[in-house]
Amino acid sequence: MSADLIIGEIYEAVWRVCQYLRRIARPVSGYGEIVQVATAAANGDKKTGEWVAKAVEKLGIGGLFFVDGKRRWKTRLEYIQAMKVDWGFVSPSFITNRNSATCILTNPFILIHANKILTEDVVKQAIRPRRPLLIVAEDVETELVRSLRRSYRGKSKLCVVKPPKCEHNGKAIMQDLAVFTGGEVVTGESDMNFVPQMLGSCKEVKVSQDEMVIVGGSGGQEDIEERRKEVGCVEYVLEMLKMSPLLEMLKMSPLLEMLKMSRNA
Repeated sequence: MSADLIIGEIYEAVWRVCQYLRRIARPVSGYGEIVQVATAAANGDKKTGEWVAKAVEKLGIGGLFFVDGKRRWKTRLEYIQAMKVDWGFVSPSFITNRNSATCILTNPFILIHANKILTEDVVKQAIRPRRPLLIVAEDVETELVRSLRRSYRGKSKLCVVKPPKCEHNGKAIMQDLAVFTGGEVVTGESDMNFVPQMLGSCKEVKVSQDEMVIVGGSGGQEDIEERRKEVGCVEYVLEMLKMSPLLEMLKMSPLLEMLKMSRNA
């Protein structure tokens, strides 16, 4: 029997097991059941299970949760605003934390570009002393990425992020990002359209190979709420028109609240 055939049979068996589990599964409901599931996931630690249940009770199952690995005297829940997008860095050379294979930037400026960045001009305008820079663009010239790594290594922390090729809602997500971080999306083919006042900012951003979490965006609360209402209104209209593909994209709106749990020493 060939190796390919064996692998195919394994995948088939896994698929059938997953299908069976989906059929017999039921949604978790109520604080008590969430505690049970979270306790099991925490290797039987009921206190951790209760903390997780409190967080889920506040934000709901669809909320975004983050466990802070820093040792503290007390375990606490912290409610913060965050935005999570399934876009990753363009190169692992931007990694700053080898253990988690992530790039972590503290108090960065954020350049959001709706088109492909071809030259270093706009980056030079965006770089600020002693402040990291996150670049989010539709695409970035490969040679430019290499040049940025060489030019700013040891000088300024930076990271370049772009949407995956299968992303069809990139422009809307960039606008969400701009609202959340208090910046503006750079549009047009020329970098002359950029001015430093268009940069957004946040408290921290954590980027991995396939996702980005932005914490504490500098956008105004009124602007964020207005953006939420806009997305909600479009969802409602699409539901009425039964335009399900577009509706599914809008339901992926990444403007979220996040609860951060720090574990005690």
